[in-house]
Amino acid sequence: MKFFKLIWLVAAFQIACVSQFVVAEPGKLSVNGSATLFVEPDFVTLNFYVSREATQAVAANQQVSEVMSQLITIARQQDIAEVDLKTSGISISENRRSRNDNCSAPGIQAQQTLRVVLRDLELVEELIDEMVEAGALIKGGAQPGVDDLEEYSKQALQLAIDNARDQAGVAAEQLGLSVGEAIEVSFSSRGSRRRGTFSTSNMPSAASPVTYLPGLIPISQSVSVTFESSVDQ
Repeated sequence: MKFFKLIWLVAAFQIACVSQFVVAEPGKLSVNGSATLFVEPDFVTLNFYVSREATQAVAANQQVSEVMSQLITIARQQDIAEVDLKTSGISISENRRSRNDNCSAPGIQAQQTLRVVLRDLELVEELIDEMVEAGALIKGGAQPGVDDLEEYSKQALQLAIDNARDQAGVAAEQLGLSVGEAIEVSFSSRGSRRRGTFSTSNMPSAASPVTYLPGLIPISQSVSVTFESSVDQ
């Protein structure tokens, strides 16, 4: 359990509007609670792709394969494990030029994607620069992630339940009730992944090196809890 990665806790106290978030029925008190953990990413997933065009499919395929081979070599030089490298098959398509193009012959476009899971976040900028210089583009930005998502989700859920119980206590005091045991709980999770950003563009070129800004990953839980309640005598 990596508690040292817990950066910030947000507990959303919604008791400000009792009529909206607290429901009092005979013998019952229902409240909502929520909590969000902001944690540092353990890894970043980057999707690089290579696209080349030629008049013949064989030539386009060969060009893509040559660049992809360079990308894999670069990744291995950064000690990225084989399990963290995954290539797609090469897709071949006909790329017809517009009618305004003087060349009416269609081109054949080949494209392939390389997914890299990078666990040393200090190497993100260097890896992107080297990949782009070798002829790759970035597809879809960066996707930070955590290894212990399930554990963090459990922590957030417990905090959300605690938040709901605190709200129930405040509501009960205002309504002249006593709170008993929880008799029903429902919950939902959200915001478990956030894309990283770049200081230049998500489609950098070799002439524009990037600075990676991964940010924190929010892991949230929301609960609705119904407690037994009774009227204070």
